[in-house]
Amino acid sequence: MNALTFRLLEVFKQIVESGSITAASVALQLSQPTVSLQLKKLTEI
Repeated sequence: MNALTFRLLEVFKQIVESGSITAASVALQLSQPTVSLQLKKLTEI
C-alpha cells in the first residue's frame, strides 16, 4: 500500500510550478528518474 507523503506532494508541486519533470529535478536537486518515480508513485495512490 502506498501512502501519500509530504515529499510526494513537494515533488508534484515542483513539477507543476516548473512545467516539466526535468526542470523540477533540477530545482529539487534530484535525478530526473527519481522525480519520475515519485510521480509514478503518486499516480498509483
